[in-house]
Amino acid sequence: MGFLDFPFLPVPGDPRRFPGHRQMLRYLEDFVRRFDLLGLVRLETEVVGVRRRGASTWTMSYRSSKLAGAGCDGLEEEVFDAVVICNGHFTKPRLADIPRNCSIYLT
Repeated sequence: MGFLDFPFLPVPGDPRRFPGHRQMLRYLEDFVRRFDLLGLVRLETEVVGVRRRGASTWTMSYRSSKLAGAGCDGLEEEVFDAVVICNGHFTKPRLADIPRNCSIYLT
C-alpha cells in the first residue's frame, strides 16, 4: 500500500496484515507534510452530494462547519475534474475463516 514515491512502511513487529486507523492517519499526515498539501485539504467539511456534470467534471455539494451558523447553513458547491471516494475499507478487515485442517487447492 502507498505511493511509489512515498511508500507505506509497516510498524516493525506489528503482526497485523492491515494498518489501523492511527497508522493510516499518520501516513496521510506525513504525506501531506512531505508534499506541502495542507492548503489543498478541507477539514471539518461534510460532503453532502456528488453528481456528474457533463462528460468530464463533477459537482460536489459540501457543508463546512466553519461557515455554518449566523444565518448561514454553510452549504456550498464546487466543480472538480475528478472525485476520490474514501469509504473507510480499512475500518475492519474481512478475512476468510479457514480452518487449520482445511486443504486449499489452487488451479
